[in-house]
Amino acid sequence: MPERTVSVEEVLAAAVRWLDASGLSYAVVGGLALGAWAEPRATADVDVIVAATPTRVLEALPRARDFGFRLDEKKTRAQAQRQGMCRLFYGDRHFDVVCGTSSVELCAIERALRLRILEQEAAVATAEDVLLFKLLAGRPQDLADIEKLALSRKGKLDVEYLRRTARQMARDLLSPKILRRLEDLLARK
Repeated sequence: MPERTVSVEEVLAAAVRWLDASGLSYAVVGGLALGAWAEPRATADVDVIVAATPTRVLEALPRARDFGFRLDEKKTRAQAQRQGMCRLFYGDRHFDVVCGTSSVELCAIERALRLRILEQEAAVATAEDVLLFKLLAGRPQDLADIEKLALSRKGKLDVEYLRRTARQMARDLLSPKILRRLEDLLARK
């Protein structure tokens, strides 16, 4: 039997209720967060980073069912322990929870602003943090999102924060490409 069709708005509302009830600090990231700072684009899921270890997230998972989420307990536990993230399901959509344990992720959660997105108040990553996480992911859609974000926030981005945090990410992740991508972007803008 196919899963019930739900809107991203419904997933976000259930996610915020579960995160708040579980006492998990978070920041909405991904396509939904992009829409808070630039022209929104269609997205099929909800992505958050939580200020929690995989163990803490796993402790909160049973309560997610009370808010309508489905999960394969064994698979979700393995995912959280191995990858530091897990995927929950709500109707025909999914909700990705990333365990934020690095200083950059924790800083992004701390900097998140309570904003109204899709008729729901939620903690949303700042434009700078959305840009940095998308630079790190580096998929074609992320790179297109970055261009849109940089254009819509021209003159409003905290360039010093972007450079400082990109340097830290490059060091922590042994990935200098994020710093190069940022400098290329800033040179074009």
